Amino acid sequence: MTPARFFHGLAELSRVAALVLPPNPGDAPGELLWALGGTLAMAIAGTMVSALLALPLGFLAARNLIPLAPFRFGLRRFFDVLRGVDQLVWALIFVRAVGLGPLAGVLSIIVTDTGTLAKLYSEALENADRRPVEGVRAAGGGRHAARRTLWLAAAGPAADARQRAVCL
Repeated sequence: MTPARFFHGLAELSRVAALVLPPNPGDAPGELLWALGGTLAMAIAGTMVSALLALPLGFLAARNLIPLAPFRFGLRRFFDVLRGVDQLVWALIFVRAVGLGPLAGVLSIIVTDTGTLAKLYSEALENADRRPVEGVRAAGGGRHAARRTLWLAAAGPAADARQRAVCL
């Protein structure tokens, strides 16, 4: 690279920077708001679907619910794969599979958030306090009522905390 080519590139860079900074929406603030709303809708839809998918998967991965260690191990490694692959990589995979558009973005959010939320739910279920179960049993509740009290009470705060974090 010659010094003349380098300085010519700097001049072009400054010209592009002058066009970009400060951002100017021009005649299209309505289009920008529409695109912003679409992005927000994609994020909300993907997170809500992943929360619905992750709840039963979290129950299946909880140690105090499923005694089959190899099944739990495999399911947890599946969650690790879902969480470990970056969301952008999933988006590229889904763009190739379903085409360019909001569906690919929503699917990538669903996949990554499902892995994250399922792990969160399973850990919340494993660390649940047993005292509410004892209270249900002392009040005459059956085994299923006691389990439902324990697991839904444990998964509820975890789901609520994740939804609040997404909104921030």
